[in-house]
Amino acid sequence: MRETIIPDATVMAGYLSAFKNHLRLTGGDMDSDLTQILDAAFKSAEHVIGRVIPVSQVTVEGKYTSVDSIVLRLRGPVIALDSVIVGADDVTDSCTLDGNCVTVPGSFENQEVTVTYTAGWESIPADVLNAVFLIGSSLFSQPLDSVETLPKASSILLRPYRTWGEE
Repeated sequence: MRETIIPDATVMAGYLSAFKNHLRLTGGDMDSDLTQILDAAFKSAEHVIGRVIPVSQVTVEGKYTSVDSIVLRLRGPVIALDSVIVGADDVTDSCTLDGNCVTVPGSFENQEVTVTYTAGWESIPADVLNAVFLIGSSLFSQPLDSVETLPKASSILLRPYRTWGEE
């Protein structure tokens, strides 16, 4: 299974501005570097908690075999199911979304299934955002140092949001 997460550019621009304020930076000469750092910080936090953090378009692709239907658990929080393609057929209208699980009906053998959906927090909790900014600050202030562990404060702030199976 392949998963691609593409954060909404408009949403990320707002977080970039807040991140620059966190770092006490003005001007736009470092925006490209800071955008990459912020993206890496979000991805790092997402790996820890098992959820998509900023509103993003997520695409999951894989080959599946079904006798009746398959249920795929999506990384949430899921906002909307955009499309479900089995082989070359769009089956979105026949699929059901229940929380973070999508049921794809039908019988098929070794077919490529592509699910595209919108996920993330429309309003990121303050402690999660602060944890992301602390991770980003660490990446910014020590660019040559390998970051093997998260800053302690980030780990503590993210702990309550970790998913353990069901969301």
